Amino acid sequence: MHSLQSLDAPRTVRTHTPIAGRILSQDEAMSLGKRLLDLIATSALGWRPPGVTIEHTVRSVLKVTNDHVLSSHDGDEVSVHFDGQGGSGIPMGIGTNQLDDASLRQVVAKAAAMAPKVDERPPSRTDDPEAETFKPRTFTPVSLWHDPTIAAMDTIRGETAPALVEQIRASQLMGVATVGLSARSALYLYRGGLTAWSTETDGEVTVTARTLDGKTSGWSGQASRNWSDIRPETIARDAIDLANRGRNIVVLEPGRRVAILSATAVGQIVRSMAGSFDAYATDEYQATPFALIGPGGRKNKLGMRVTDARIMLSSDPTDPLGGYPPFFEAGSFNGMPGLPIAAATWIDRGVLKNLSYNMSYANQRGKTWNELPFSMRLNAVPGTKTSTVEEMIANCEDGIYVNRFSSVSVVDGKSGLMTGVTRDGCFRIKNGKFDRPIKNFRFIESPMFMFNRLLGIGTPSRVAFGYAPPATRGWTGFGSWPPTGRDSRWPMAPIIVPPMMVQDFNFSALSDAV
Repeated sequence: MHSLQSLDAPRTVRTHTPIAGRILSQDEAMSLGKRLLDLIATSALGWRPPGVTIEHTVRSVLKVTNDHVLSSHDGDEVSVHFDGQGGSGIPMGIGTNQLDDASLRQVVAKAAAMAPKVDERPPSRTDDPEAETFKPRTFTPVSLWHDPTIAAMDTIRGETAPALVEQIRASQLMGVATVGLSARSALYLYRGGLTAWSTETDGEVTVTARTLDGKTSGWSGQASRNWSDIRPETIARDAIDLANRGRNIVVLEPGRRVAILSATAVGQIVRSMAGSFDAYATDEYQATPFALIGPGGRKNKLGMRVTDARIMLSSDPTDPLGGYPPFFEAGSFNGMPGLPIAAATWIDRGVLKNLSYNMSYANQRGKTWNELPFSMRLNAVPGTKTSTVEEMIANCEDGIYVNRFSSVSVVDGKSGLMTGVTRDGCFRIKNGKFDRPIKNFRFIESPMFMFNRLLGIGTPSRVAFGYAPPATRGWTGFGSWPPTGRDSRWPMAPIIVPPMMVQDFNFSALSDAV
């Protein structure tokens, strides 16, 4: 086996003493948060934000091909995030690994210079909204930390990645393997007594195998908070198998066809649906698929059937295959960081049950506030007959199997219409079997149409999406850096979905994607 240890890229240097578990403990984060609030209180800056967030993220990410390290994104980052002065909600995020008092004073001064000029309300006033908003709260207990993930950070470079490279090489293919692990702690500390704390681990492995002529490829991946659940050798084997099956592709005319979509392909569509559940955009702008201009001024489809009656869609911080911190995080647009959020069922037996209300709009409408569903589980109603991908294929006379999509984007928010291309494994199915590999397609489809043409549904699993550095994954608000909350999390918030077989999926054009 070829070792990659000699090819180590430089790591971010820690500037504070490493601790057990690699990340700041709750006591250490509390001490740091109190120091920051004390520095603010004793400064002459005339600035007093309601609270501070301390986030510490450690990542070990390695992308390799053959004997070469293509990229290494190891990181050890502490971010300090101040919430908007006087509850304005405008965040100021500053990255620092220097935790001495002199450096923290500079952090406070920099944040104060960024803060909006808002007259501060004395905290003793009885009508101060912060007294209610930032009072102590209780949170749903979650378990997001797994020691095997931490232990694996010491082995991916010397063992896991080289083994994947060797497996691809032995198959006489070329390929790329990405192995990544992360650990994160976050503290939300407010002057009014609100304190929220979380720790989490996560991991992901993806492999792309490609034939030596570069004409066909296969992809496979797994994601889990617990490294013990990930099987790197199985991931590589599946990618290699798809690449070998994909040799000698033929061209098939685009059109509406039966599609069997892997869980990964379904996940790439479901992940892009989060914004559709925005209540304000739905009611006030009629800008989502759940908008409705109806009798009596009705503005949305709550209580109405929107998908096949076999579909359930929910978000739950305690989900055993994923889960997430049970409170708004820094960078949230729906609520103040640190305030609790609960589980939500969005679609129940095909009926729209909930929308996501930001705090202001929830108070106007008498609703409970909630975050947009960045993490979701889609599954069949209990008692529904489910099928494996193999059973779906065996029951398909003529259709197309899609291993995954790439470059999925929403092109029309009102209908939910999305576009993207098939990648890394696209096959014609004839008479219950793989017939031949076919040239990739572009698709144009709405999940709201797709979920109403369901022919079969499988058992859900968490899907992998591949690594993207936090800096490339969207705007965290008002120039805050480094990215915080959900924007800094990698792998991305868990999406747990089943494979599906759907009627009349719209493969709109041929694509040169491999």
